[in-house]
Amino acid sequence: MKDVNSDKWIDANRDEIDSMVKNEVWDIVPLTDGHKAVGCKWIFKTKLDCNGNVERYKARLVAKGFSQKEGINYSETFSPVSRKDSLRIIMALVAQYDLELHQMDVKTAFLNGDLQEEVYMRQPESFIIEGQEDMVCKLKKSIYGLKQASRQWYLKFDETITKFGFKENIVDPCIYLKISGSKFIFLGDKLNLKQCPQNEMEHNEMQKYPYASLVGSLMYAQSNPGLAHWKAAKKVLRYLKGTRNYMLTYQKSTHPQMVGFSDSDFDGCEDFRHCTLGYVYLLGGGAISWKSQKLELIYTSTMEAEYVACYEASIQGTWLRNFVSEFGVLNFVDKPLTLYCTELMVADIFTKALPPKTFMKHAENVFKRFTGDDGKFEQSLTGDAKGILSLYEAAHLGTTTDYILEEALSFTSSHLKSLLAGGACRPHFLRLIRNTLYLPQRWNMEAVIAREYISFYEQEEDHDKMLLKLAKLSFKSLQLHYIKELKTFIKWWMELDLTSKWPSQFRERIVEAWLAGLMMYYEPQFSGGRVIAAKFNYLLTILDDACDHACDHYFSIPELTRLVDCVERWSPDGVDTLEGISRIVFKLMLDVFDDIERGVRSKGSSYHLREMLEELKTLVRANLDLVKWAREIQVPSFEEHVEVGGIALTTYATLMYSFVGMGETVGKEAYEWVRSRPRLIKSLAAKGRLMDDMTDFENDMSNGFAANAINYYMKECLVTKEEAILDCQRMIWDINKTINEELLKTSDMPRRVLKQAHNFGRLLELLYTKSDDIYNCSDGKLKEYMVTLLIDPIRI
Repeated sequence: MKDVNSDKWIDANRDEIDSMVKNEVWDIVPLTDGHKAVGCKWIFKTKLDCNGNVERYKARLVAKGFSQKEGINYSETFSPVSRKDSLRIIMALVAQYDLELHQMDVKTAFLNGDLQEEVYMRQPESFIIEGQEDMVCKLKKSIYGLKQASRQWYLKFDETITKFGFKENIVDPCIYLKISGSKFIFLGDKLNLKQCPQNEMEHNEMQKYPYASLVGSLMYAQSNPGLAHWKAAKKVLRYLKGTRNYMLTYQKSTHPQMVGFSDSDFDGCEDFRHCTLGYVYLLGGGAISWKSQKLELIYTSTMEAEYVACYEASIQGTWLRNFVSEFGVLNFVDKPLTLYCTELMVADIFTKALPPKTFMKHAENVFKRFTGDDGKFEQSLTGDAKGILSLYEAAHLGTTTDYILEEALSFTSSHLKSLLAGGACRPHFLRLIRNTLYLPQRWNMEAVIAREYISFYEQEEDHDKMLLKLAKLSFKSLQLHYIKELKTFIKWWMELDLTSKWPSQFRERIVEAWLAGLMMYYEPQFSGGRVIAAKFNYLLTILDDACDHACDHYFSIPELTRLVDCVERWSPDGVDTLEGISRIVFKLMLDVFDDIERGVRSKGSSYHLREMLEELKTLVRANLDLVKWAREIQVPSFEEHVEVGGIALTTYATLMYSFVGMGETVGKEAYEWVRSRPRLIKSLAAKGRLMDDMTDFENDMSNGFAANAINYYMKECLVTKEEAILDCQRMIWDINKTINEELLKTSDMPRRVLKQAHNFGRLLELLYTKSDDIYNCSDGKLKEYMVTLLIDPIRI
């Protein structure tokens, strides 16, 4: 040894060998034919005291058990391990009965175990007996490193301790109890840090377990950390610092009881929609067992998740109860186990656990409490203006079978209009009613909802000043964030320098394109996504204009057909085959995708952009069909127009580019889901097509653009324009119910993906509410939204 402390390490070697000799661990014998000797190795470690100073130098001789063969020099290896719950229960009982608690350690514990198999080991390095170099050690004791070492130690310990009158607890065989009259002794055996891998064999054994993956999952954010990860890490450190002096406490109780508490978080994992369950058990007021676990399976309702949480907690409670009952020193174990759930959990279990028809009947009975004999809502309810407003909001959540909500909507809307006309409420509440009647929260932009409520809350007499100030600061920060990213987008647009090249009929709605991206996600963490969305919105707006004018002297159908072919091939060389506007449009497509691809490729998200490109190809094909129908080259049915027109409206493309902007937050399954054309997205596409055609009907007809849902419906059903519009409005109302229903029923997609679909529904309502196409008109609500979100100051 060349270490400065080599003398101390040599002494440690000798102490270990002396211990081996004293315990008669082996005999020096010739190696028997047909047997192989396992190797051995020295492990050196310093033992530190509580101050971190070296207390002693320790050397341990371990066998290289990885070379053992099952059935030859070992058979069984299992040995029980005590659970920490057991030790905490014992500490609780110690406090309850004022017992003495001692902790001890058995030195070279494994050397006490007797070997049953014939095992040979090479002589330890530096201690080979002179003249007997070819001899080996025939082991009589279970030396450290052997596969059966821990089992032999347990068998020896059990054999010895039971001779002294201790009885094994059958629930946890590492815990023993001895009762003598009114006195009793608990004895527990447990594993500790000393039993971390001590040699190569144990290290190899650990390769069977996904320990690195487990720890690595906790360090997942380290691979691509963001500001949110940094804040979360600091929060953990603050928590550890603030709780470093906290500890479990156990105390004597007059009536000791074991009580459990259980809860679940349905769909709390936004990435994978996994549920999280948790429970904790107390004995005499002290925690003895707890668990918080993200479940691997995906459950379809809160009821399922809550039942699973209660089930897991019940299993643990049963184990704890059986463990304590083995001691026979507590009388409460004969009583039913107490397990509490949250009130919400109990309510959900007693409603959502019911069959659907029974549950709906239960919901109807709740509403009937507020209706009269004529089935109408009681007029006395109108005295609660805020309650009426809340019921109006809730009525927009109805599905295809929630007929009572239709009555609720009719009742509340009429009374809200009366309140608005009468002017009896305070101005700020009247403004809230007016905004809600124009667009309920279910379909309004989240950023607008937040801004409007801050103004409303400020006028409330009982508002919390600190809460209001924090809300204002938060939104002010958000407002500055929006302005900064809008400047980034405008700079990109100016560098394109395309304004002078577009026909006068083309729309360059720059702020509107960014605002449409804001409708898809308002959160600060998706700032980059909003810029991507704005670029796509600009591109899709230009493409839409190109198709709308495909039959005038700016853009012919043959030219549009060549553009579609170039998009299908997606080759930069295709630019040379185009002329005029189509050449500029295709060049813009290439530039937009190249610009965005540079950003997403660095994050490993190029797959997402490829999916978006495939959807763009589908979009341009749909636009070509729409143009052919517009010039009556072909005449589709009403349903065919709504389906293809929903694609041309950019429904699927908008969802795709919103996924691209979210990066790795959204996985491949989301893109595949959209490409499969699920009922939810098809409903949104149909709604958008109907709303757009209702708004543009007069303009389309005056321009000779026949591809309009109202036009096809009138001809197919032989009805007037007014009747067609009324029927389409009813269709949209039913579609909204279907959308609500599909948002509840779709269980195989993460919540964030479903929220993007919902946000697209918000976008449609914002664009076409009250037959006011605010994207095409600078008047109306669009200007108000821009002022509210970007210009209107927030006075702190």
